[in-house]
Amino acid sequence: MAVFSDISVLEHSQQELDYRAHHDLLSTLPNRLLLSERVEHTLPRAQRDDDRGAVQVVDLDHFKHINESLGHNVGELLPRPPASGSPAGSAPAVPWRV
Repeated sequence: MAVFSDISVLEHSQQELDYRAHHDLLSTLPNRLLLSERVEHTLPRAQRDDDRGAVQVVDLDHFKHINESLGHNVGELLPRPPASGSPAGSAPAVPWRV
């Protein structure tokens, strides 16, 4: 006798929890936890492969004032990836909400 269960609902719930743990729900940008995990994974590999990289941090002081004065719809447009700006052959720029 065999018993089969459909675990697709459970898998979907797990994926949803993982997404919520690693992304800002308002902006959908990756959060500090995901950034930390990616850096922790990437640095040893870059050192082993004698590779280089860069992280650019832009601190948006008083971002709350933008949302309050111009509205959340305008504030949500600002933290987006640049159209271009990564040199040829480099990884694309990815915005993070940290």
